[in-house]
Amino acid sequence: MKETLKLRKPLTINGKKVKELTYDFEEIDGNLWDEAAQRSNKSDRNYNIAMYDYIFHKNLFYAAVIAVNPEISWEDLDRITGFDIQSVANTGLFFITNTSEESDPETSERDTESTAKHSTHPSENSDG
Repeated sequence: MKETLKLRKPLTINGKKVKELTYDFEEIDGNLWDEAAQRSNKSDRNYNIAMYDYIFHKNLFYAAVIAVNPEISWEDLDRITGFDIQSVANTGLFFITNTSEESDPETSERDTESTAKHSTHPSENSDG
């Protein structure tokens, strides 16, 4: 499912200021996955390693952007800075650790201000 991440600092891509990035983890194919792994300097991925690898999380997000925006390059995305990088890595982390097929509603249309804050979600067994 296509989602959008709003950037705090616009990025110039192909001569245009981009204030948000559309991405879709469902569109990452084997080649994009492998490219993300290679760019993370690790070609062998398993769940236990991948869930702690913030560089891989960043690169998986980049792959999700490129999957639906082929005019955007890895090099374009490497110019993302500051809190936007943190949001990018957190979004990739959510993808790696999410075991359900449903998207977390808080990740859709979120901006970097909301991702910089920590939130606590009640457990399924919670009375709250």
